[in-house]
Amino acid sequence: TLLLSFLHFFLSYGPAFIVLLLFIGLSLAAGLYVFSLFVEEKPSHARSIIKYLIIGTILQTLLCLRFIPWYVVIVNLISQAIYFMLCKDVPYISYKSPIFFGGCVAAVLSHLVFAIHFLLSEEWHFWRLLLINIYTLWTVPLLLLASVVIAPEALVGSGEGKELEHRSLFARVLKAIFGRATEWVESLQ
Repeated sequence: TLLLSFLHFFLSYGPAFIVLLLFIGLSLAAGLYVFSLFVEEKPSHARSIIKYLIIGTILQTLLCLRFIPWYVVIVNLISQAIYFMLCKDVPYISYKSPIFFGGCVAAVLSHLVFAIHFLLSEEWHFWRLLLINIYTLWTVPLLLLASVVIAPEALVGSGEGKELEHRSLFARVLKAIFGRATEWVESLQ
Protein backbone atom coordinates (compact mmCIF):
# COMPACT_ATOMS: atom_id res chain seq x y z
CA THR A 1 0.00 0.00 0.00
CA LEU A 2 2.94 2.34 0.57
CA LEU A 3 4.02 1.98 -3.04
CA LEU A 4 0.48 2.60 -4.25
CA SER A 5 0.11 5.70 -2.11
CA PHE A 6 3.44 7.03 -3.37
CA LEU A 7 2.43 6.29 -6.97
CA HIS A 8 -0.93 8.02 -6.48
CA PHE A 9 0.81 11.03 -4.93
CA PHE A 10 3.31 11.27 -7.79
CA LEU A 11 0.67 10.91 -10.51
CA SER A 12 -1.55 13.50 -8.85
CA TYR A 13 1.08 16.09 -7.98
CA GLY A 14 4.05 15.07 -10.17
CA PRO A 15 4.75 18.29 -12.12
CA ALA A 16 4.14 20.54 -9.12
CA PHE A 17 6.32 18.27 -6.99
CA ILE A 18 9.18 18.49 -9.49
CA VAL A 19 8.92 22.30 -9.57
CA LEU A 20 8.88 22.31 -5.76
CA LEU A 21 12.00 20.13 -5.61
CA LEU A 22 13.80 22.41 -8.08
CA PHE A 23 12.84 25.48 -6.06
CA ILE A 24 13.97 23.85 -2.80
CA GLY A 25 17.24 22.75 -4.41
CA LEU A 26 18.05 26.22 -5.74
CA SER A 27 17.11 27.81 -2.41
CA LEU A 28 19.32 25.36 -0.55
CA ALA A 29 22.24 26.00 -2.91
CA ALA A 30 21.85 29.77 -2.54
CA GLY A 31 21.62 29.51 1.25
CA LEU A 32 24.72 27.35 1.48
CA TYR A 33 26.58 29.72 -0.83
CA VAL A 34 25.70 32.69 1.36
CA PHE A 35 26.69 30.76 4.49
CA SER A 36 30.05 29.76 2.97
CA LEU A 37 30.73 33.43 2.22
CA PHE A 38 29.71 34.27 5.79
CA VAL A 39 32.10 31.62 7.16
CA GLU A 40 34.92 33.10 5.08
CA GLU A 41 34.31 36.58 6.50
CA LYS A 42 33.24 35.87 10.10
CA PRO A 43 34.29 32.37 11.21
CA SER A 44 33.64 32.93 14.92
CA HIS A 45 30.09 34.16 14.26
CA ALA A 46 29.46 31.14 12.03
CA ARG A 47 30.68 28.85 14.82
CA SER A 48 28.26 30.51 17.24
CA ILE A 49 25.36 30.12 14.81
CA ILE A 50 26.09 26.42 14.38
CA LYS A 51 26.35 25.93 18.16
CA TYR A 52 22.98 27.63 18.71
CA LEU A 53 21.42 25.46 16.00
CA ILE A 54 22.81 22.34 17.68
CA ILE A 55 21.38 23.42 21.04
CA GLY A 56 18.03 24.21 19.40
CA THR A 57 17.99 20.82 17.71
CA ILE A 58 18.71 19.07 21.01
CA LEU A 59 15.89 20.98 22.71
CA GLN A 60 13.52 20.20 19.85
CA THR A 61 14.43 16.53 20.03
CA LEU A 62 13.89 16.35 23.79
CA LEU A 63 10.82 18.56 24.12
CA CYS A 64 8.87 18.50 20.89
CA LEU A 65 9.27 15.03 19.47
CA ARG A 66 7.14 13.08 21.93
CA PHE A 67 5.87 10.76 19.22
CA ILE A 68 9.36 9.55 18.30
CA PRO A 69 10.67 6.31 19.92
CA TRP A 70 13.56 6.51 22.37
CA TYR A 71 16.14 4.82 20.10
CA VAL A 72 15.56 7.46 17.40
CA VAL A 73 16.00 10.23 19.99
CA ILE A 74 19.23 8.64 21.29
CA VAL A 75 20.70 8.37 17.78
CA ASN A 76 19.82 12.02 17.13
CA LEU A 77 21.34 13.16 20.44
CA ILE A 78 24.56 11.23 19.76
CA SER A 79 24.81 12.79 16.30
CA GLN A 80 24.28 16.27 17.78
CA ALA A 81 27.08 15.58 20.31
CA ILE A 82 29.40 14.63 17.44
CA TYR A 83 28.43 17.81 15.58
CA PHE A 84 29.15 19.83 18.71
CA MET A 85 32.65 18.31 18.94
CA LEU A 86 33.15 19.05 15.25
CA CYS A 87 31.90 22.61 15.66
CA LYS A 88 34.89 23.70 17.74
CA ASP A 89 37.10 23.35 14.64
CA VAL A 90 34.95 25.55 12.35
CA PRO A 91 36.17 26.81 9.83
CA TYR A 92 39.32 24.69 9.93
CA ILE A 93 37.58 21.32 9.79
CA SER A 94 39.72 18.66 8.17
CA TYR A 95 37.85 16.16 6.09
CA LYS A 96 40.50 13.60 7.10
CA SER A 97 39.74 13.81 10.83
CA PRO A 98 37.96 10.90 12.54
CA ILE A 99 35.42 13.28 14.10
CA PHE A 100 34.42 14.51 10.63
CA PHE A 101 34.05 10.91 9.46
CA GLY A 102 31.98 10.18 12.58
CA GLY A 103 29.81 13.20 11.81
CA CYS A 104 29.17 11.93 8.28
CA VAL A 105 28.27 8.47 9.59
CA ALA A 106 26.05 10.02 12.28
CA ALA A 107 24.23 12.16 9.69
CA VAL A 108 23.51 9.16 7.48
CA LEU A 109 22.57 6.93 10.43
CA SER A 110 20.20 9.44 12.02
CA HIS A 111 18.57 10.10 8.65
CA LEU A 112 18.06 6.37 8.08
CA VAL A 113 16.66 5.82 11.57
CA PHE A 114 14.17 8.68 11.16
CA ALA A 115 13.19 7.53 7.65
CA ILE A 116 12.67 3.91 8.76
CA HIS A 117 10.59 5.05 11.72
CA PHE A 118 8.32 7.19 9.56
CA LEU A 119 8.05 4.63 6.76
CA LEU A 120 7.04 1.86 9.18
CA SER A 121 4.55 3.95 11.14
CA GLU A 122 0.88 3.72 10.26
CA GLU A 123 0.40 7.48 10.09
CA TRP A 124 3.17 8.30 7.66
CA HIS A 125 2.93 11.86 6.40
CA PHE A 126 5.44 13.05 3.85
CA TRP A 127 5.26 16.69 4.94
CA ARG A 128 5.83 15.85 8.62
CA LEU A 129 8.89 13.83 7.67
CA LEU A 130 10.19 16.61 5.43
CA LEU A 131 9.71 19.36 8.03
CA ILE A 132 11.35 17.34 10.81
CA ASN A 133 14.24 16.35 8.57
CA ILE A 134 14.95 19.87 7.37
CA TYR A 135 15.67 21.24 10.83
CA THR A 136 16.48 18.21 12.94
CA LEU A 137 18.63 16.26 10.52
CA TRP A 138 19.88 18.36 7.63
CA THR A 139 20.57 21.93 8.77
CA VAL A 140 23.61 21.43 11.00
CA PRO A 141 25.39 18.81 8.83
CA LEU A 142 24.92 20.92 5.70
CA LEU A 143 26.27 24.03 7.43
CA LEU A 144 29.24 22.07 8.75
CA LEU A 145 29.83 20.68 5.27
CA ALA A 146 29.68 24.19 3.80
CA SER A 147 32.37 25.26 6.27
CA VAL A 148 34.57 22.24 5.45
CA VAL A 149 35.03 23.27 1.83
CA ILE A 150 36.38 26.71 2.73
CA ALA A 151 40.02 27.04 1.75
CA PRO A 152 42.09 28.35 4.70
CA GLU A 153 43.73 30.99 2.50
CA ALA A 154 40.28 32.39 1.64
CA LEU A 155 39.56 33.38 5.24
CA VAL A 156 39.67 37.06 6.15
CA GLY A 157 43.00 38.00 7.67
CA SER A 158 44.97 35.27 5.95
CA GLY A 159 46.04 37.45 3.01
CA GLU A 160 48.41 40.38 3.12
CA GLY A 161 46.35 43.30 1.92
CA LYS A 162 45.12 41.44 -1.14
CA GLU A 163 41.51 41.75 -2.12
CA LEU A 164 39.64 38.69 -0.87
CA GLU A 165 38.50 36.34 -3.58
CA HIS A 166 36.42 33.32 -2.76
CA ARG A 167 38.67 30.36 -3.46
CA SER A 168 36.65 27.52 -2.02
CA LEU A 169 35.46 24.93 -4.48
CA PHE A 170 31.88 25.24 -3.26
CA ALA A 171 31.85 29.02 -3.70
CA ARG A 172 33.48 28.85 -7.15
CA VAL A 173 31.02 26.25 -8.46
CA LEU A 174 27.95 28.08 -7.19
CA LYS A 175 29.28 31.42 -8.42
CA ALA A 176 29.74 29.93 -11.89
CA ILE A 177 26.25 28.40 -11.91
CA PHE A 178 24.54 31.59 -10.76
CA GLY A 179 26.68 33.67 -13.15
CA ARG A 180 25.60 31.57 -16.12
CA ALA A 181 21.97 31.66 -15.00
CA THR A 182 22.17 35.47 -14.76
CA GLU A 183 23.71 35.72 -18.24
CA TRP A 184 20.97 33.47 -19.64
CA VAL A 185 18.19 35.56 -18.06
CA GLU A 186 19.78 38.77 -19.36
CA SER A 187 20.03 37.30 -22.87
CA LEU A 188 16.28 36.63 -22.85
CA GLN A 189 15.52 40.34 -22.46
